[in-house]
Amino acid sequence: MSAPSPDPRWSATLAAAYARESSYLWGLGYRLTGSAAQAEDLVQETFVRALRRPPADQAAPLRPWLRRVTTNLGIDALRERQRRRYDGPWLPEPIDTSTLVDPDADVEDASLRREGLTLAFMALLEVLSPQQRAVVVLRDIIGLSVAETADALEVGESNVKVAHHRARLKLAGPCEPTTPTPEEVRRSRELLEVLFAAIAVGDERRVLGLLDAEVRVTTDAGGVVRAARRVISGPLDVTRLLVGIARKGPPVLGVRHREVNCLPALDVDFAPVDARTAGRIIVQGQVINQHWQLSGILMFAAPAKVAAVDRPPWLRPLTPPPGLRDAG
Repeated sequence: MSAPSPDPRWSATLAAAYARESSYLWGLGYRLTGSAAQAEDLVQETFVRALRRPPADQAAPLRPWLRRVTTNLGIDALRERQRRRYDGPWLPEPIDTSTLVDPDADVEDASLRREGLTLAFMALLEVLSPQQRAVVVLRDIIGLSVAETADALEVGESNVKVAHHRARLKLAGPCEPTTPTPEEVRRSRELLEVLFAAIAVGDERRVLGLLDAEVRVTTDAGGVVRAARRVISGPLDVTRLLVGIARKGPPVLGVRHREVNCLPALDVDFAPVDARTAGRIIVQGQVINQHWQLSGILMFAAPAKVAAVDRPPWLRPLTPPPGLRDAG
């Protein structure tokens, strides 16, 4: 027996809400799960649920209800991902943020598009439980009140306060998901360029001078291509790794500058070798010390995550579910 067709008036209401709210909900889903593709799925599923099981009060503002559904779907998706085994270090799916400035956006959405998007901050959220992560995203990134956060999570306000306090303790301080300053962006780009040039000529001394004493290299290859399957720490080991990759790896065909999650990155193409050798990587440096040295280097080699950078950002029109598409 087929499901009944949705009320055309409700479908039209949802179609208008989709055009207005989809990017907002995508930003919420991305920060909850660390996956751009998963965030799109969450938006789709939220509106499918709205079509099949509309809220009791259809005259009330829709954003809180939609946010509640996306949040709880995101928590479920995050729990499922964390249960699955991942081959090697895991990093959030990178996105190209170079075109995310929208001068016509309202204040809330403009903040949502930039706040808490750096890969370092999103990776840090991985130490939290799914509910704690949701509280941080809702309170510290989106800027909801305790009452609004409790409504989104369908828990009591005291639960929100406790989860937020414990999350801050785990993150070792206040959760301040600020965006990089122009100076930080400029310095990061310069350091990355100098590092790449030093690696290319095998200048180990120069590479060492660019690295902080606590530097770490994290490579997300997902077990698909050959790469370090653990985080490499310390200037000497990091230098050996980076210079060794340049010496033993395939020739570089091209290097492009990108903005990935609000910071400069290098998009490197290699000559094809075999299916287990990365043909392309995204590299980003993390700068957090006052001496402007690299404290972290993130490398994306998993083909699916590298390809994700080529997809347009979430400001593109997302494809609505069929019922809304028909209403539009």
